[in-house]
Amino acid sequence: MPAVNQPTATLARPPHDPSAVGVAQFKQNDGSYPQGPYNSQYAAPPTVSAPVRGFLYAFSAFPPAFPSPMGPPAPPMDSMSGGVGAGQKRLDPNMMPSLIQVVEDDRKARGGLFQTGFDHAEQPPLCTTEFFAEDQGNCNPKFVRATLYNAPISNDFLKQSALPFGLSITPMANLSAEERPLPVVNMGELGPVRCHRCKAYMCPFMTFFDGGRRFRCPFCSVSTEVPEQYFSHLDHTGRRIDAMERPELHLGSYEYVATKEYCKDGIWPQPPVFIFMLDVSYNAVRSGLVNKFCNNIKFLLHNLPTEHGKESAIEVAFVTYDHSVHFYDETPKMLVVNDVQEMFVPMGKNLFVRPSEAGAIIELTEKILTMFSENKVTEVVLGPALQAGIETLKAYGRAGKLFVFHTSLPTLEAPGKLKSREDRKLLGTDKEKVRRFQSMCIRGMLEQLDWGPSFDIYAQAEVDGDRFLADLKHDLERPIIFDAIMRVRASQGLRPTDFFGNFYMNNATDVEMAALDSDKCISIEIKHDDKLEPGNAYFQVAVLFTSVSGERRLRIHNLSLATAPDFAALYRSADLFTMINILSNPKDVRDNLTSRSAQTLATYRQKCSPSSSLGQLVLPEAMKLLPLFINCIFKSDSFSGGSELTVDDRAWLVIVSRGCHWNSLSLRELWIQDVFGVNSFAQISADKVFSSAVFVKRYKHLSNRMESWLKKFLVEDRADSHPSYVEFLCLIHKEIRNLLA
Repeated sequence: MPAVNQPTATLARPPHDPSAVGVAQFKQNDGSYPQGPYNSQYAAPPTVSAPVRGFLYAFSAFPPAFPSPMGPPAPPMDSMSGGVGAGQKRLDPNMMPSLIQVVEDDRKARGGLFQTGFDHAEQPPLCTTEFFAEDQGNCNPKFVRATLYNAPISNDFLKQSALPFGLSITPMANLSAEERPLPVVNMGELGPVRCHRCKAYMCPFMTFFDGGRRFRCPFCSVSTEVPEQYFSHLDHTGRRIDAMERPELHLGSYEYVATKEYCKDGIWPQPPVFIFMLDVSYNAVRSGLVNKFCNNIKFLLHNLPTEHGKESAIEVAFVTYDHSVHFYDETPKMLVVNDVQEMFVPMGKNLFVRPSEAGAIIELTEKILTMFSENKVTEVVLGPALQAGIETLKAYGRAGKLFVFHTSLPTLEAPGKLKSREDRKLLGTDKEKVRRFQSMCIRGMLEQLDWGPSFDIYAQAEVDGDRFLADLKHDLERPIIFDAIMRVRASQGLRPTDFFGNFYMNNATDVEMAALDSDKCISIEIKHDDKLEPGNAYFQVAVLFTSVSGERRLRIHNLSLATAPDFAALYRSADLFTMINILSNPKDVRDNLTSRSAQTLATYRQKCSPSSSLGQLVLPEAMKLLPLFINCIFKSDSFSGGSELTVDDRAWLVIVSRGCHWNSLSLRELWIQDVFGVNSFAQISADKVFSSAVFVKRYKHLSNRMESWLKKFLVEDRADSHPSYVEFLCLIHKEIRNLLA
């Protein structure tokens, strides 16, 4: 599953105030059933020329005024035409679109095998559904997902719908055991075959002609001569006879071995390195971090990422620091740098060892424990330590990753010194932002350019030690690449314009990343330069990188989307989870989301269900959860936190927002036994506040002071100034009515 920002979901639907709004009808609308009105005051469901799937609602009135996230409180809305009297049936929360129900239905209907399709991509299961893909020429949706699987033919067409058109790309996504690893194509000195104009790489959508001597590029429509070494005859259908023998001609995803011209300065790269930088100050030793790290790192290094089942080629180095920085060579011998004002790397010694050299690592960790167990240094550096790690990579010409284990504010007089930031009187003021500017820049740029998580907090080893080790193990073993450069190509009339994620761009097309692992996703918004011709729209994602074995490669993902003939096809092809990932990225998300969502639903109502009464709220089948997701976003403190929320806290919430996820009936019996103390899912009591097993085993429990924090995850309830799910549906309905009036 791609790394997608998912909205928060509750584990059970909370109660709603039935007196707030009445309902006259609530039924799935497939546009094909000939029924009379549910109430004499309402028209029958709309009938359209093409089947239109959606959800149909009719509200008698809006709820009492509540503080709107968009502005001042809205006044009570008079009953709509054809309103329902006091005796009318009340709104049943169980009939409202439910995230849990949608997720469960999709898992049952679409779990298992998914065929990606050719010549255009099939719409994939939801990203919450476990599936394994069969690559038929379009890439696995775990690598690339589109917000719309029918491409809008023009900018005007897209603008009317107000839908976002873009891609969510996870180039290194994990594959399941049923899915075969990406094949590696080695073309030798010839290198990858490319279009001579737009430089697109060979893919299944290239068409060959002139007896196989030329091919036409689907991205720029220019023909290119086939290299002599790559020539093959065509069969009676015009397809190369060796198509099934070459992955690049029949698969949507594959890798090329790069030639020297793809290497920096024309030099082959060496295997990457991991540098572990450990704070050994008094605070770090007292917290148990040093002891926990040294006692377990030798076991964790057995989990370094590998390729093709071989021993990992990654080498490791260790650096400790307090008021000075200490390097260790392979002996191991300590090399101390006391000049933290002008950091340098001691040369002439090999600082890197193979993980298989367990003896040297064990000796080193024991040495660190002994030397610093009684360390009394309280002032510590951080900036010089980071500089030491980066300079080490530069000095040895290696790509790699820094693992920094730090415990306290760097207060020593050295580059990167920080002051205490706990003056609560400055919260929400300009002075607060100025005082945090330096630390925010340091941390923000580290996360964006190096793209590694630096936000996890492990306060005490005895409490958080297991979580610390589990997170470190995951970070060490997940697939990762280095020195990555990504470019997205699109067919004529389309171009990628806006990029969202943590990366660096030196120009308008190339996304550069120091490291990229399987959990990282990049979102790209696509815009029109011209009207598309009927047929397909093509996209190619190319990532140039250094693998964990030190080999320079290219990873290619291809996607073909059919063009949308009408609005009904456009809305049917929407991937809501990917869409929310795109929508939640722009800076003006807070003010833009409600109006854009209302415009999207109003266009659907106008173009696909024009005969519906204004008293009915019609939602597309593929987007029936849109109001719920938008309301979830508004309730996140990262978007709506007040002046009492610090800038650092808001940035942290943006990074770690994940939500509560429903695990359904697929839970393993062992997990249920360990957590709930029963043998099966059916035996779990919904009325039991605490599982006895959890209560006994867990060190920390929720207390009353955590109640306000817990309520933030009950996203369907009203919270502070934010509406409930029902109230937000009414707000969206009101916006739609205003747009259609």
